[in-house]
Amino acid sequence: MPAFRPLGPTDPTKIASYRVTGRIGEGGQGVVYAAESGSGERVAVKLLHRRVSDDEQVRRAFGVELRQAQRVTDPHVSRVLSYGIHDHRLYYAGQYVEGPSLWEVVERQGPRPQSEMAELAAATLAALAAIHEAGTAHGGFRPGCVLMGPDGPRVIDFGVGRALDGPAATGRLAGASPFTAPEHLAGTVPGPESDMFAWAGTMVYAATGRAPFGQDSVPAVINRILNGMPDLAALSGALRGAVESCLEKAPTRRPFARELLAHLEGSSPAPRLPAVPAWPAYAASPPAPPARSYEGPIPLSSRPMWPRPPEIARRDPAPREPTAGPEPSPRPGELPADAAMAPDRQALTRRRRDRVLAVAAFTLLAAVVVALFAAPGGSTNREVPGAALAPTLGLALAPTPEPEVTPEPTPVPSPSASGSKAAEKPQPSWKASTTRVARPVLAVTPKKVRVQSDYVLYVNIRLKAPGAAVHWRASITEGSVLSSTKGRIAAGGSAVVTAYGTPYCSTSKVRFTSNGGDRTVTIIWGGVLC
Repeated sequence: MPAFRPLGPTDPTKIASYRVTGRIGEGGQGVVYAAESGSGERVAVKLLHRRVSDDEQVRRAFGVELRQAQRVTDPHVSRVLSYGIHDHRLYYAGQYVEGPSLWEVVERQGPRPQSEMAELAAATLAALAAIHEAGTAHGGFRPGCVLMGPDGPRVIDFGVGRALDGPAATGRLAGASPFTAPEHLAGTVPGPESDMFAWAGTMVYAATGRAPFGQDSVPAVINRILNGMPDLAALSGALRGAVESCLEKAPTRRPFARELLAHLEGSSPAPRLPAVPAWPAYAASPPAPPARSYEGPIPLSSRPMWPRPPEIARRDPAPREPTAGPEPSPRPGELPADAAMAPDRQALTRRRRDRVLAVAAFTLLAAVVVALFAAPGGSTNREVPGAALAPTLGLALAPTPEPEVTPEPTPVPSPSASGSKAAEKPQPSWKASTTRVARPVLAVTPKKVRVQSDYVLYVNIRLKAPGAAVHWRASITEGSVLSSTKGRIAAGGSAVVTAYGTPYCSTSKVRFTSNGGDRTVTIIWGGVLC
């Protein structure tokens, strides 16, 4: 039995259905535990840190990538057995491999001999080929992901790198390592081409005992990855050519894992790299004029002169130097410039004045017409309020005698009338209001669904709040992942929660608890194997 470190006070004693027996190690992503399943099988369970598990984008990518990773069944990999959420933290369980990692072996025993390099290269290429043919990529291949087991090298942690280095981690240069591909540094999600670059760097490390692009400052490592080439003197033969082809800076020029494996085993010629289109040929630039040294000011006689218009040449045949003093008087028979422009200015002024007078006259006429038609009593002989002019210009209107008005007696209310009016005063109504208060109700669809395809990796569950706002929480059985585990839905709104699949032929139950009631959704994962 291997000796593991004992569990600490913060370590769990059980993760999902696995009983934790020891602590293997801890990295930047999470903690690896040794555990046993219900049947007594030894497994390795990796529990991701809470800061990683709380990222919604990581949770979505984790479910998709781990479902794809479960399809890989090559003997050179540690198979993914299950994955899910435990205590709000992501986890996945894989086959337990007895043995140290390649990084530990090189650090303790030094570079690997050529006899071991051939077996190491073939086993790791076979594992990467199976991973790529399953429709996924490793995403974080390095010496620490290769375990030197009793039956040969095994590749672990495939698929997790893509989930953690997806859109949420784009642009984080602090995570760059000497095994990172150039296109990954540019922000792209690592793919099979990035795995081939990392595989070549791992082979260089195993043969030399040194990181392929150094391990000093991050900017220096990035500069070497983008512009440099590691020392390949420790490699020879076909393996050196394979490693050199995988270290191409352009991803499209790197070979596939299966083709490279066949070449190393001698069953096929060297893989041909895809041709890179040539750059378009551009015409040569015109030769630059010869440089001229400064020899003093250029004389006026050698300066180029533009031809002058005829009228300017006629009026001013010779250039004159500007002199200070009063302006020269106009020549005989020639008007000053201001006098020549005077007729045009006077005509423009007259046109503007006529336009203003016309607008003012039209406005006055319109006001008089509106006053005549809109004034009350226009068809009677009574005085029109506001009239200021007589019908005949210059004559005043005679004052019209006002009719005598006889004042009427002011009515005095009787006591009975006042009492009746007081009785008619409206009284406040104390009847109950008919307005209904909306209650929170949680509606969930679908309530039961069966997945009948191996290529459907998720199920969308729609939540609705037809009444008041709803606060909800969700949980799912072991082996599945939810995109969200809690939230709030506004009144009349909706939300979507995605459940990502478990191993084949299994059933997941999603339980929702809320102030609008509890709901359960049953998902049956099927497929052609069921």
